[in-house]
Amino acid sequence: MKKFLIILLAGLLALLDACNTEKNAETENMQQPALEKSSTGSPAIPDLSNDYLVGIYEAQELIKIFQDEKSFREDYCKRAYLKDYDLFISMGIGKLTNPQTGDPIPRHMARRAADLDARRWAGYGARWLSSDYEPPFGELNINFNKPVTVLEENVVGDSLFVFVATRMDMR
Repeated sequence: MKKFLIILLAGLLALLDACNTEKNAETENMQQPALEKSSTGSPAIPDLSNDYLVGIYEAQELIKIFQDEKSFREDYCKRAYLKDYDLFISMGIGKLTNPQTGDPIPRHMARRAADLDARRWAGYGARWLSSDYEPPFGELNINFNKPVTVLEENVVGDSLFVFVATRMDMR
């Protein structure tokens, strides 16, 4: 098991390193999308690239692997919090298949699980942004009930990935 985790981590880090050059060129655009106005005059949700959303997924996964490493929490928050919009982008995962029985899980239930997971990550982000990226991931237990806007839903394998935007009210 330990060997598998090391191989998985090495693969993930190699993938991140290979993508790093391309992402560095796009980072500024991903972090600060062009400010768009909605018809009501308030800031709209920016159009986010697939690369940006993959970056959110990768940042959350690294936090799960390195729970005590503050730099990963800081990187995640810097990627996910769009200051110009006062939005925090987070991702949640819901399983479409029961891992113990192999039975299918109704999509609406997987969707609810993914939504709750994304809200939990938004709550972590709010806490980390207001407390110098502390405490470590494993020490958090947050109920977060702010409204969210679904940005994208994707099915990969037996998982439903839901990306959401949450107003942070941090300005």
